[in-house]
Amino acid sequence: MKLKNTKLREGDEVIVISGREKGKRGNIKKIVGNKCVVNDLNLAKKHTRPNPQLGITGGIVEKEMPINLSNVMIWNSSTKKQDKLSFKEEKGKKIRVFRSKGSLEWVQNDPNYLKYSSETGATKILERGFNESNFSKSFSRIKYGHPEGYLSAFSNLYREIAQKINLKKSKKRFYFPTAYEGLLTAKFIDGCVKSSSKKKWVQF
Repeated sequence: MKLKNTKLREGDEVIVISGREKGKRGNIKKIVGNKCVVNDLNLAKKHTRPNPQLGITGGIVEKEMPINLSNVMIWNSSTKKQDKLSFKEEKGKKIRVFRSKGSLEWVQNDPNYLKYSSETGATKILERGFNESNFSKSFSRIKYGHPEGYLSAFSNLYREIAQKINLKKSKKRFYFPTAYEGLLTAKFIDGCVKSSSKKKWVQF
């Protein structure tokens, strides 16, 4: 059977948008062709014959029946709403993001550029460290690819920390990582590992 080109994956939490199970949520157990099996949804009673050799007593059991992929949508646990997924498949790596928040496309073979599409549909190519943002330019004095770039990174940190010390009562926002942000980074990496091993979205 020909598989439908879908962005959904096994383990994704989805919501049923049509049919007798409309409004109910569950995780995709299996995708077969143009349909998916969702845990504990679209149950049907089935008669089974007894088989003593396999330890089956027989009787009436409930079985999850497939649901058309067009009748389910990904569930966004952050917004508590149904959502759409977006990614563009090209060479290298690809990521899935919720379309309601726009989309980001980054290709491993061309790491210095990031394609950003807003929720309005506008698309912009961002170059690492060098775009129309004056803020970005103030932190990027050396073009990417130069081995001296790591020195520039340290100088940015030292500058921000020194300004923070000299301007203790200033309301200006300074940009250097704190211990809390370090913990968030570790939590994010741990979430990526769990998501990869479980092959499904995880709460961050």
